[in-house]
Amino acid sequence: MKDIIVLIPSLEPTEDFIKFIKQLSKDFKNIIVVNDGSSKEYNYIFEKVSENAIVLKHKENKGKGRALKTGFEYIKKHYNEKTVGVVTADSDGQHSISDIKKIATKLKKHPNTLILGKRNFNLKSVPFTNKFGNKMTRFVLYFATGLKVYDTQTGLRGYRYNDLDMYLKIPGERFEYEMNTLIYFAKHNLKILEVGIETIYSRVNYVSHFSFINDSISVYKNFLLYVIWQLTSFALELVLFFYLYKTIPQDNWGVLLFVTLISKTLGFSALFLIERNYSKVKVEKTIIEFEMLLFSIIVSTLLVYFIRPLKLFKLLKILIELLLIVVTSRLKNYRAFKNQ
Repeated sequence: MKDIIVLIPSLEPTEDFIKFIKQLSKDFKNIIVVNDGSSKEYNYIFEKVSENAIVLKHKENKGKGRALKTGFEYIKKHYNEKTVGVVTADSDGQHSISDIKKIATKLKKHPNTLILGKRNFNLKSVPFTNKFGNKMTRFVLYFATGLKVYDTQTGLRGYRYNDLDMYLKIPGERFEYEMNTLIYFAKHNLKILEVGIETIYSRVNYVSHFSFINDSISVYKNFLLYVIWQLTSFALELVLFFYLYKTIPQDNWGVLLFVTLISKTLGFSALFLIERNYSKVKVEKTIIEFEMLLFSIIVSTLLVYFIRPLKLFKLLKILIELLLIVVTSRLKNYRAFKNQ
């Protein structure tokens, strides 16, 4: 395939990597390997690899995220828009050539889409740490963003060439980069397609370079920040609503709509300002998000109007808003995927 580039970040690979690249070059004419600061004793491996691929080098280990970005930057500089996209794979033998070809084929058929290779974690051959880690990040991603992705940690991915500028702006220098990409897609209602692939695990792999404490903090830090931002916006909205509800006479439906409109709009604006000032990624509010804001204002007003006389009014109001967060999140994903 001439219109697909295979990008492989690599840190101290085994000699099997030489054979893998040689076989891969039979199907792909453009292969880029990023040596992410491997020790000098691995130079001979990359010298052999360079016979069938372009080898870029970091003088010191900078992390998988930076290695991917180095590759993206090189591709943007040296390839034109005739290139459909980039398939990224790991250098540890976890990804077969047939699966790389499968992701490349899907990438050609689905514009404006991030393609993810999906492994089967129910197999007995999957190490417990990998199985547990994926389930944990899958749950946290869904809880924080409402995005359902089965294999959150897959390194076999398909990126469209026209979207590389966007991927270069997503923060993250190490293992957290790929997770940040999923969060970014959830925030901006972009499309993700998962494709089933083989589940291959070997004794030596790239994940062995994963620093459990440091890289785990990097991966989950952005989840935590995202949840904190959401909770801050939610709390501000409720405080404003109850304050206005108490101070402004609630004689009719129109006044209640006004109070709801003010509190939700300010809460929405606060979240936007927080994300814009503290997120390294450019934040853009889509039409779908404004539609969901309007939907939330109308539904909340109608429901609150009918529960006003009840003793548990405040508690019910909070429960209604929590339910609306879940509903609007699902609707945003449905609308975004349907439009694309």
